Amino acid sequence: MKYFSVWGNTKKINDTMENVLIVHPENEDQQKALQVILDGFQIPYEQEPEMDETERILANPVMAKRLDDSIQNINEGNTTAIKIEDLWK
Repeated sequence: MKYFSVWGNTKKINDTMENVLIVHPENEDQQKALQVILDGFQIPYEQEPEMDETERILANPVMAKRLDDSIQNINEGNTTAIKIEDLWK
């Protein structure tokens, strides 16, 4: 499901008041209803394309580096085995 970035009025940026509200409709009916409401109030919005978790992580350079570092650690054997029963101790 796609999500919307909605621009509202709360924070002053460059002499305008802007705020981002990210909305995650659960189905197409909710998405259409949100669009009708936003259009009715003349609130500008952007519809972002779907992105899987890996794409989202790799789109952020800091997160991509963390992922690469973690993969390198695994490949070098720098890991710690934890038994399932010890996870929440």
